[in-house]
Amino acid sequence: MTCNRGWLLSLLAPALLAPAGMLSSCVETTQAEKMGLPTPAATAVLEAFPGAIIVEHAVTTEAARAKIYTARFYADGLVRHVSVTGDGILISVQETVPLTQLPTPAVAAIGQAAGVSEVVKQDVYAEVHDGQLVAKPKPQTVYDVRLVHEGAKGTLEVAPDGTVLEGPDWDRPADKAP
Repeated sequence: MTCNRGWLLSLLAPALLAPAGMLSSCVETTQAEKMGLPTPAATAVLEAFPGAIIVEHAVTTEAARAKIYTARFYADGLVRHVSVTGDGILISVQETVPLTQLPTPAVAAIGQAAGVSEVVKQDVYAEVHDGQLVAKPKPQTVYDVRLVHEGAKGTLEVAPDGTVLEGPDWDRPADKAP
């Protein structure tokens, strides 16, 4: 059996001779389509995290007006979660981080009263208020801390400067919480 390589070369030649930018935009569009998100939303994720591989996605509606797409993706060896609008505006990006990566004031605010089971770093770019997207002048980092104490689970929200933004909130009555 003989193999005619000429037809293969005729198919590959346009791609090999195409300008790099044109080829990468085709790849990005194809990758965006595979992600299952609207193209502007997927493109925003790919621009912020080149090489991201989205493994799950969903859509929610805030106040019956703003459609928010959420996705779990892998990038740089980490699992992250992203919230983005259909037209490509990043709302927030979350990733689990070790307690040792938090700034000292944030660690001090968490204290040693309860065991820390997980810390999720969240970079917030915008928020939805009354169905309207409100962009922040610069991203705000917040640490969502999952706590465990004597079988009870709780949450605490801390800013990098150590300001407690919310909590601690426990899944049992206040007299039983630490």
